Amino acid sequence: MVLRWPWCNGSTRLCESRSMGSIPIGQPSLVIWRRRMRTGFISRGGRIDTFYHHQNISINMKALVLGCSHAAGSEISHNGVDDRDNSYAMHLAKLLGYEPVNCAITGGSNDAMFRICEQKHTEYDIVVACWTGRDRSEVWDNSTGAWQPIAPGGMCITAESYRQQWLVNCTDDTTGRLNKLKNILAMNAMCKVINIDSFWPVDFEWPASVKWPVKETFWDWSVEREYARTAWGHFGLAAHQAYAKYVYENCSGVV
Repeated sequence: MVLRWPWCNGSTRLCESRSMGSIPIGQPSLVIWRRRMRTGFISRGGRIDTFYHHQNISINMKALVLGCSHAAGSEISHNGVDDRDNSYAMHLAKLLGYEPVNCAITGGSNDAMFRICEQKHTEYDIVVACWTGRDRSEVWDNSTGAWQPIAPGGMCITAESYRQQWLVNCTDDTTGRLNKLKNILAMNAMCKVINIDSFWPVDFEWPASVKWPVKETFWDWSVEREYARTAWGHFGLAAHQAYAKYVYENCSGVV
């Protein structure tokens, strides 16, 4: 993280953050700079004394939230609009003291998560990766100049024929598992990640560098505790808050 602070004389001071060691769970993750500001002069017998005051500057550490509709907060409020501030990933990041930015996509894929992370991870201190189903991907649409999600039950607008063929040929258990594994391993090699499964986990002997606070997926954990869900399989605020608290309580040694 590099920040530039304007000083009194109009020049610029370049400050680079240094490692602060591990921050206790539950404590705000703040980087604090202390700068000295010249505030005045007093002449004493021909000698000029310069007086300074110090100002503390604190910056919240930022978390990038990635995932599908569960991380995007779909149907939490039952008003047809994603409640992006109240998904379990957002609650978790806040509990850990981070300032989260939600870039999850409704109908999003593990491919989309890696793509966005590769583009944005240098702007953040940590990624909360809420991994999703194996039978998903995305395709670039030249006509709209945007990525279109590919997922069962959805439409792909101008690429619908491709979506149907992809679902038939690329979503078997072996192909889907390998694709999800590659995305997880690649992201964790690129930046600091808290890994969580929204649903559909994969069995794998993860290296020590790939951190999972809990084994239970958001879906399985919420169903087991009989939280209500919509026809599309989305849970309400109570489930999101409770699961975030559960993951948070198991984050020791992960963050």
